[in-house]
Amino acid sequence: MAAQLTIRADASSTVGTGHVMRMLALGQEWAAQGGQVQFLGRIEAEPLRARIAAEGFGFAGLGAVHPDPSDLSTLLEHSAQGGWVALDGYHFDTGYQCAVRAAGRNSLVMDDICDRRAYDADIYLNQNMGAETLRPVLNSEALRLIGPRYALLRREFLEARPADTPHPKRARNILVTFGGADPDNVSGLVLQALALLADPGMNVTVVVGAANPHADALRALAATLPGRCTLLHAVSDMPGLMAWADLAVSAAGSTCWELMFMGVPFACLVLADNQAGIARRLQEVGSALSFGPAGELDARSLAALLEPLAADAHARAALVRCCAAQVDGRGASRVVESMLSQCGAVQPAPLDRGL
Repeated sequence: MAAQLTIRADASSTVGTGHVMRMLALGQEWAAQGGQVQFLGRIEAEPLRARIAAEGFGFAGLGAVHPDPSDLSTLLEHSAQGGWVALDGYHFDTGYQCAVRAAGRNSLVMDDICDRRAYDADIYLNQNMGAETLRPVLNSEALRLIGPRYALLRREFLEARPADTPHPKRARNILVTFGGADPDNVSGLVLQALALLADPGMNVTVVVGAANPHADALRALAATLPGRCTLLHAVSDMPGLMAWADLAVSAAGSTCWELMFMGVPFACLVLADNQAGIARRLQEVGSALSFGPAGELDARSLAALLEPLAADAHARAALVRCCAAQVDGRGASRVVESMLSQCGAVQPAPLDRGL
């Protein structure tokens, strides 16, 4: 039986919800192996806290986060020697990581952009495409898990992958999703661009995340579209929405792996520096179109990029074929197998070690 897993991740209007959502996938797989899961963090949105509770996971909220010393002390109170701690957040610096391991915890550190001076972990995980080009400074015994082979997909995606279906001549069911926060209202920019396509048969669904502050502005924009536009809050069936979509427009973050697994052709926009490499690599391998930084586009230029993709079924089908080779849905199980292997609970899998 697996030991306790304590997950340390935050979610807010500034950091978004992606850290918590991908850690949910890790928690689900850990629980499936018979272990206990405890979340610890500053999670502002009540629906997200409710989602954690619905999974049967424990949750302890934080009033202050690192570098406040209460963060680390509370984490150690809610974890056990010999158990596992998973850290997912850019503010968990080298000192924080070292303190976790020094206290006798096994640690998994989730990374995206190799921005810490050094990493101290039993397992270093970077699920992003292009991560193989990074050279993090690691402790010598760390196990590296690199690339979308280890993409953390929640159970609801694994249970809902649709059968292959023909791509319509014109994409009319459009999914717009920019994570739980979208502080710069890129969803609004996409709606303005879609309005310029002037397609009365278009059906647009916008996922408005739990931490998104722009709901009123989005409702006003939705009324300007020539077709139908629906805003959805607190979405519980994201796989169903993806299965419905002929085309998606997304940030170049963790949602990409979900779209790839579900076989949805998509274009991505870069919302933050840590997404630039992912977007570039997705386009290089042909799994998605990258439209570059959202801040460099206006509605007219974005519409000019979207129109050819919406009108070309062959191009959309080609994107999906490339996706199938990249994400197979077994990422979370591979990660948990590796964690258990590190504890000697199962035989080690043939995984990449060292630099």
